[in-house]
Amino acid sequence: MADLLPHMPHISECLMKRSLKPTDLRDMTLGQLQVIVNDLHSQIESLNEELVQLLLIRDELHMEQDAMLVDIEDLTRHAESQQKHLAERTLSK
Repeated sequence: MADLLPHMPHISECLMKRSLKPTDLRDMTLGQLQVIVNDLHSQIESLNEELVQLLLIRDELHMEQDAMLVDIEDLTRHAESQQKHLAERTLSK
């Protein structure tokens, strides 16, 4: 994007830092403003795609966590059952 505004280097730098002043915008041509709008749309689209991917990963991790919790519950019940069974066998002897 910086190369599209070569005669206004301070504006190119401001765009990257998102610190444009209203006077900077007023001094720009319609073409320069369109470049900024297009860049912002592109960044929004890219960030939305990244967000969707991160949300999918989060959901997958939640499902894995839920499955692990169910496994832990099952193993705990099984261990308690085994312990109870061994205790009953020991008492019956």
